[in-house]
Amino acid sequence: MPPSVNGMNGTNGHSLPGTPRKGGFKPKAKFGLKKHAENGNGHAAGNGKDGTNGNDVVNGAGGSVADEPKILSPSEPKVMIPFHTKAGEVPRQVQIERKKRLYALQDINQLLDERKDVLSEKKVEVANSTLSLELFDNTDYESRNQREWFLGKEHVTHARAAKFDDEDDAIVAWEPCTVEDVKEEDNSYLVCFKSSGEKEWLPRMYVCFQAEDPFQFVKRFVETHVERSKSELQLCYDFYVDNMPTEDIPLLTNEQVNRILVYALNSKKLKDKLMDTSQLINEINIDYARTMNKLVFDVILETNEESRDSAIIKIEEEFLFPPKQLAPESGTVPLPPYDFPEQFSQFSFHSFLTKPEVITAIVKVKSEGFKIQKMNIFNVHYTKSSKLQEFEQAQGQATDQVANQVKETWILTLKNLIRSSFKDVGKGWFNLNEQNQET
Repeated sequence: MPPSVNGMNGTNGHSLPGTPRKGGFKPKAKFGLKKHAENGNGHAAGNGKDGTNGNDVVNGAGGSVADEPKILSPSEPKVMIPFHTKAGEVPRQVQIERKKRLYALQDINQLLDERKDVLSEKKVEVANSTLSLELFDNTDYESRNQREWFLGKEHVTHARAAKFDDEDDAIVAWEPCTVEDVKEEDNSYLVCFKSSGEKEWLPRMYVCFQAEDPFQFVKRFVETHVERSKSELQLCYDFYVDNMPTEDIPLLTNEQVNRILVYALNSKKLKDKLMDTSQLINEINIDYARTMNKLVFDVILETNEESRDSAIIKIEEEFLFPPKQLAPESGTVPLPPYDFPEQFSQFSFHSFLTKPEVITAIVKVKSEGFKIQKMNIFNVHYTKSSKLQEFEQAQGQATDQVANQVKETWILTLKNLIRSSFKDVGKGWFNLNEQNQET
């Protein structure tokens, strides 16, 4: 006769004390493995000696280690797909693998060569610019922060970085490398080139990580150069205009100055004060002269191409004369079909805040609630020392006063406020004279 056991399936996995192992009850291995495999919420166990593989162990609560959020590896592309996909959908790991292969096939040098016309037109060579390129880096393209790209020295992070020429600081090629450190203060990374083993600190925009979208990286790189070129052009243009002579330009007339002062001092506080406006008028005259010079400068560049070509930095026509936008066919913005009366009716039905009486009642009730919050259940205002009996008596009076205010006066005040707010509502949801509860 087999020994008695207390398990739910008739076994507890161990023989009772005093019972020989050879003569004890032995359940079938197939039955025991099946029960173990179907434990929890249906996840299969592993193939270890104890029925587990250390990863998909099902706990008693029905969860698993696989359900816990994983740390995103810097070697895996970022995908906006749930960890557990439905039937018929492409699994998350398959999507990641597809992106990894797509990114690995792209050549940064070739992608930049396709945008070579834009880069050459904007004069983006490093040696020909005095402005640092990192100042114009658009971080909106960044998909991860610094610590997500570089998890530490124990994790190998692969990337492609720009290799510069030692003579003119021009980019020679984009070579494979590994990232070994990061400086968060200036957003730069220490890279080690695989070909030569040379280590160098490079700004973020010169490092394309293995898990980073190379198309977005090239777009970010080109946009940075274009923005720097525009800024250099704007600085050059402003420099020309600011250094034009202003001695021959007439100042504002007295009528114009008086008109400006009337509009500027048209307030109660400024009318009663005697203010010295000579310095402000002087600044306005300087801005006026600069504007006149700017108009003359634009006319010369527009009519004379030789003057435009002889500038220190060639000023492009797109900068001086941006393309004009076409006038819209109508003065309104087209919207998709939208049933506003129906939506407003649904909102009014589900919301209380559609009548002024309701809003008034809510404001009054909140005002009374704020008064209760300001009350103290203890008497903390003492000007002199007191006996223990007097202290207890004062605290009891303060507590009774607050309790009486909350239980009687406050409730009665709220009732009167609600009744006074809804007395003129009439028939409807807020009719106080309605007697039928089913209405």
